[in-house]
Amino acid sequence: MTPEYPISNYVFIRRLWKWVRRNPPLTGSIVNTMRPDDMYPYLAFAERCRLVCTLHGTPARAIAQRRSLGRLLYWYAERRSLHTAHWIVSVSAATLEFYLHRFPQLSRKSAVIPIGVDLFAFRPVERRVARSELGLPNVPIMLFAGRIAPEKRIAVPIEALRGLEGSPLLLIAGGEPRKGDGLSIPENAPVRFLGTVPHHQMPTLLSAADVLVLSSSFEGLPTVVLESFACGTPVFATAVGDLPRVLIEGRTGFFFDGTSEGLRNLILRRWDSLHSMRQSCVEAAQAFGWDAIADRIAGVYRHAA
Repeated sequence: MTPEYPISNYVFIRRLWKWVRRNPPLTGSIVNTMRPDDMYPYLAFAERCRLVCTLHGTPARAIAQRRSLGRLLYWYAERRSLHTAHWIVSVSAATLEFYLHRFPQLSRKSAVIPIGVDLFAFRPVERRVARSELGLPNVPIMLFAGRIAPEKRIAVPIEALRGLEGSPLLLIAGGEPRKGDGLSIPENAPVRFLGTVPHHQMPTLLSAADVLVLSSSFEGLPTVVLESFACGTPVFATAVGDLPRVLIEGRTGFFFDGTSEGLRNLILRRWDSLHSMRQSCVEAAQAFGWDAIADRIAGVYRHAA
């Protein structure tokens, strides 16, 4: 439906609307969308099927940074969709709290179920083997994996390495910088953009890194953090969303204040302790395996039906 990526939310919803009109959901089916505005094209079919919205974060915060027309369209679609949805699932308690503050009536039809991880696919690969497979040098490596978007603050880890003696190599997976991103890459900086990495290669890439870095200004419960734990790789992160509920400082990673200086201090003071966290990370991921999470999601579907 949308072979090119990335595209704007407006273009995606418009194409989804046309696709749904050509392929209406079957009577009695359950439609699960990943964002409130993604549900909007299905609202006309709310009496013939059951609508479930899974909240993976708070897109309203990112939308608030955009043009006024885009904000108004999103807020209208969000309000209509959440009001009509038969059930709301949030992958994090922090995200649900954000929505309940704005829409208290959702409390009667909502549940918190964390994202699941495929523990068969995401498991540790010996670090030297992983680096050899990906053609990476055997040097200290810090990995950023995610969209290059304002709320991800990719400039923070880049700036943290500026002038840092013995700096780790920063790998950025998930896209290439575009004009208008405002990224300033220091000359000869140890930064490598990998572009979009196929999902099946992510376990190897996560295993190849010494640490995953998450510098976001807001999140729900990022899947990549749980996948990183499953691969035995600790995380440097900002204390946003549900991360304080899953990241145990000194065992599965460390928090920093979201500034490049704060991250630089972590690199200087905590890097040598990362290797000892490998087993603790793997153990922390076990509670998020799909065997446990899928049963809870199936319960929501039975309730919604």
